[in-house]
Amino acid sequence: MRESSHLRAVSTGFAATVAACAFASPVAGQTVSDVHAGLRAAAGSDSVDWPAVVHDHYRDLHAQADRSGIEIVRDVRYGIFPAQTMDLYLPLERDSGLAPVVVFVHGGNLDDGDKSAPGAEEFLFGNVAAFFARHGFVAVNANYRLVPDIVWPQGSEDMREILGWLINENAESYGGDPEQMFMISVSGGARHLTSYLFHRLSQMISSRTGLSGAVLISPWLETGTEEVLRDYYANEQDRYTPFELLRTFDPNEPRVPVLLLSGEFDPPRRHDSAALMFDAMCGKYGDCPRFEQLNNHDGYSAVASFNTADESVSRVVLEFMREQLPQAASRPTQ
Repeated sequence: MRESSHLRAVSTGFAATVAACAFASPVAGQTVSDVHAGLRAAAGSDSVDWPAVVHDHYRDLHAQADRSGIEIVRDVRYGIFPAQTMDLYLPLERDSGLAPVVVFVHGGNLDDGDKSAPGAEEFLFGNVAAFFARHGFVAVNANYRLVPDIVWPQGSEDMREILGWLINENAESYGGDPEQMFMISVSGGARHLTSYLFHRLSQMISSRTGLSGAVLISPWLETGTEEVLRDYYANEQDRYTPFELLRTFDPNEPRVPVLLLSGEFDPPRRHDSAALMFDAMCGKYGDCPRFEQLNNHDGYSAVASFNTADESVSRVVLEFMREQLPQAASRPTQ
């Protein structure tokens, strides 16, 4: 894997400096079954630091993971605000044509989170983009603005800015196809992505969402009493909840295929969000999005599993995306 680490203006080209990344030495004997068993044991306790548990259990699998064949271009600006940056993961070996593009947006509580997870920066959340780059995608790991620096609908507008930067200006220069775009989100990031899908004014003028598919992992979509929700929605949650946006969305607008993923170890409100959005989309459109229950996972561990020997989540997401591509029927499974 090659890496370029720099901060650049929107108009600049490829990174000039490429440096090698150092990773921890592999640890023999760690298996996916070991990880799942450890997560299951920890999920039964109310006193664990869950992110730390996930880091500890997946660190060894990531040390064993294949990260070859990728170039990373770090901290590319897609907007004028400091938080509007992304890392691009590019396959070193590419076909003559343009590759599909996938964007990952991290989770959090709207007021926290980063494209590099504290305590596991060496593998989270670049592992999601690395996985897709290894499977022939141009992949993006993106940041977005956080509360208190934003109010509704600026979170969903950042989704538009990410995709607009790629579609209108830069995807092709990195080998990406602006007509084959996907976005993956988790937790609070899924609130912004879902809002983007069903809020026409947040979308692009001509290309609408610009998406061929969207993946919502353990989405946090319901209203609540949390201060961060009051701050973001300025006390108008009921008007702008993703469910209300879906209810009032024009059914004649282009529909984006959606994959909903709910983790066995998710807290009840995440389960409820995924189930309610599934039911709401079924009712809105008369047919249902794809829905999968992830055994042995919550949303955070599901994301951590990408680009490891644990393919229980990545396999499902990759299959969904390939189903949306025009050449899917002729493409062999990797």
